Amino acid sequence: MNVFIETLKTSDTRTRYHESTFQRKESFKINSQYPYDYGFIIGSNRKHDCIDCYVLTNETLIEGKPIDCEPVFMLEVYEGSEEDHKAIMKTIEYEIDNEELVENTIKSFITKIWSQNPEVTITFGRKIGKEETINFIKSNLR
Repeated sequence: MNVFIETLKTSDTRTRYHESTFQRKESFKINSQYPYDYGFIIGSNRKHDCIDCYVLTNETLIEGKPIDCEPVFMLEVYEGSEEDHKAIMKTIEYEIDNEELVENTIKSFITKIWSQNPEVTITFGRKIGKEETINFIKSNLR
């Protein structure tokens, strides 16, 4: 599955790209550094946006470029009443040591960045396993 990288790990600047043309739309500072590279699954147009994802890798990725990844799991995330699940992807060669640490790191990051907007309540549902994540992504591919 192809993932388009929008924001690099350790960056405190969130960059957004148009999900069809891949042209940069905007950039803005956030109150934390991204713990992992961040982007969206190309062609996964779900409702209005592609499926967001964090990418686990040892490689140095390039913002604005796609990379081939495979799903690991997905987190159910709700921004107020809006469903905005986050897929956790990895580059093919990457070996995960501790999924629980990855899950907790991402939840902490999401909670912290949304603390800038206290009018939006962030809640987390379940952690979705690899097979269900693959089915979810495939069902949302154009």
